[in-house]
Amino acid sequence: MKPPSTRASRGKPCPKLQTKDIFKTKFLSTIELNGLALRQIRAILNELELDASFEDCVLMREVCQTVSLRAAQLCAAGLAAVVEKMRENRGVDQLSVTVGVDGTLYKLHPCFSNNLQTTLKDLAPNCNVTFMLSEDGSGKGAALVAAVADRAANAME
Repeated sequence: MKPPSTRASRGKPCPKLQTKDIFKTKFLSTIELNGLALRQIRAILNELELDASFEDCVLMREVCQTVSLRAAQLCAAGLAAVVEKMRENRGVDQLSVTVGVDGTLYKLHPCFSNNLQTTLKDLAPNCNVTFMLSEDGSGKGAALVAAVADRAANAME
């Protein structure tokens, strides 16, 4: 039997999970993959030396889904404020804009980009936002991608 400090069961706090950087983003993404079996979630928790019950695995999936959804919603809220202000400043009823995106969360998380787009559409229904992925690994690349897309769209008008 493992020491009590590594147990993650029955909804009780687990000191090990309160250790900074113990739960990597890759675990969150893996746990949220569609159809990931609870035994696979248990394997992830075991990798962290946590003795997890079935209920712990269900709770861990719910926590991961809640955290990533909230992150996407917060990101969308900021974007919605910016695009709505752009629409307002341009004096148009409908705004179409391209946003350059960079980062592994957007690229690799199974639900983040969809949650971001859905929430953004809800918060800024008069703005058609297209996301364009930058593959160069820097924020500058994402800005350049957005600028090129904007220039191309304006040239077509």
